[in-house]
Amino acid sequence: MISFTKYRVIIVSITALVVLVTLAASYHLLDFPNVSLGRQHPPPPPPPPHHHPPHRPPQKSPEEPPAIPEKPQEQEKPQQKEEKMTPEQHQAFIEEQRNKPHLPHPDELYSLKRVRKVPEKVTSTIFMFRGDFSSDLYDLFALQKRATRYCDKDTMVDGCDVKLPKNYKWGTLSEKLFDSLGLMCKAPEKTDFYVKIDDDLIMPESKLEDAMRTMAATDCQVAGGIAVDYGFYWAVGQIYIFKRAVLEKICPQLPVTNIFHSSEDISFGSLLNTTDKSMFCNLHKPENHWHKKYKDRRVEIKYYIQHNERRESHKYYTPYLSHVKELYSLTPVREAPKEITSTVFMFREDLSSKFFDVFALQKRAIKYCDKDSTIAGCDVKLPNNYNADTLSSKLVDSLELMCKEPTKTDFYVKIDDGLIMPDSMLEDALRVMAATDCQVAGGIARDYGVYWPLGQIYIFKRSILERICARFPITMDLSGSEDITFGRLVNSTDQSVFCNMKKPKNHWYRRYKDRRVRIDYLTHHNV
Repeated sequence: MISFTKYRVIIVSITALVVLVTLAASYHLLDFPNVSLGRQHPPPPPPPPHHHPPHRPPQKSPEEPPAIPEKPQEQEKPQQKEEKMTPEQHQAFIEEQRNKPHLPHPDELYSLKRVRKVPEKVTSTIFMFRGDFSSDLYDLFALQKRATRYCDKDTMVDGCDVKLPKNYKWGTLSEKLFDSLGLMCKAPEKTDFYVKIDDDLIMPESKLEDAMRTMAATDCQVAGGIAVDYGFYWAVGQIYIFKRAVLEKICPQLPVTNIFHSSEDISFGSLLNTTDKSMFCNLHKPENHWHKKYKDRRVEIKYYIQHNERRESHKYYTPYLSHVKELYSLTPVREAPKEITSTVFMFREDLSSKFFDVFALQKRAIKYCDKDSTIAGCDVKLPNNYNADTLSSKLVDSLELMCKEPTKTDFYVKIDDGLIMPDSMLEDALRVMAATDCQVAGGIARDYGVYWPLGQIYIFKRSILERICARFPITMDLSGSEDITFGRLVNSTDQSVFCNMKKPKNHWYRRYKDRRVRIDYLTHHNV
């Protein structure tokens, strides 16, 4: 009986407490009209007159509006356009990203866990770049026939679906990709997937459909050959697939983002700028797609040139020139002089090693630097600043200065700052070359309708410099590789003018190792 009474007292006490709390809350709500339970309260009455003297309202009115113009500044897209990096900051940023440790590799698409049901059908937009270098048979392959084909403004080739607002070149393919994505962003209807393919991708349509359906059932947002060598993930360009959410994420960034890199695929990765491994998955070849080459028991497919090679006119279809002979295999036609004069030159840049006088050839070389370069070890400041896309202009400006020198040397030697070569081996090559009719020695390429030397090192005689000097002022297109531009300046298909200087007989590039020393250059000179 005592126990029951005790419990009844407790219950009554709790009930009374609930009632008190409810009343207090009601009083609180009424006392603070800005707090509402689903209804609007009238604004509070104006404060007593003595709180607002007559002279204050005119002052308060102009004081409050500043909050209004500040809002648009906060709501607008961050003004990144005005804060774009300078070329020097941009180059430093690229180098910083490239030097970061490699990221862990993402999982393979078909190994991922399914987190939702595989759909029976998905919608997709396939797109590719088509140009004068593309095959005439644009509707032979199913994926190319199905793709939206983006072309330059003045491209005359058949099979263009969209003409872009300008013309592009190898070094501006990132801009071409951004312009293409911008048009997709403006499309009134979006698809589930977007698929970027190269025009030399070989892939059955059924394999692509299966990959997209599988991807739809996973959390992977970007599939392809995922590279891990920058500070963010990016997809190699033969093919990459990305979901609508990825396009919607990058659309607002396109107008205000720096072009990160001349490679359009690395620039696409920079738009996402993420190290989240779960967003990416690998789509491995040759399980479901191939690049440039495919062969089975019945058919063989080959693409002969890289899709974005920059060549003159119709030299895309020019057969390879004949191989040239090796320097040390040539028959001497004269006695080599006892003394030979030479000018060794190289480009020195902010990303070059600071130890410009450790290696004998680099110490000996005339080091050409950009106009505003602050790096130590510059011998000649050129009239402009340059980047990876304007190295041809840098070479031409350097050659023009050599042409103006009153005294010419017997030989001119262009070296990269990643060349590893003993000074004595260069001197020996010069003496051997002086006894032959070879005018240009190096790693001689033959795939552009003219012979041209690879850039690690090439040697040319005074007669070649004089031949180039006679062409100034240079009016030809200076886009693309500076080494190809040198070949176009010489402009010769005469096999006897050139000779190969094969490595590793007497020089190495970026890496060397023997029983005592190891040398590694970690980045390419014009990254």
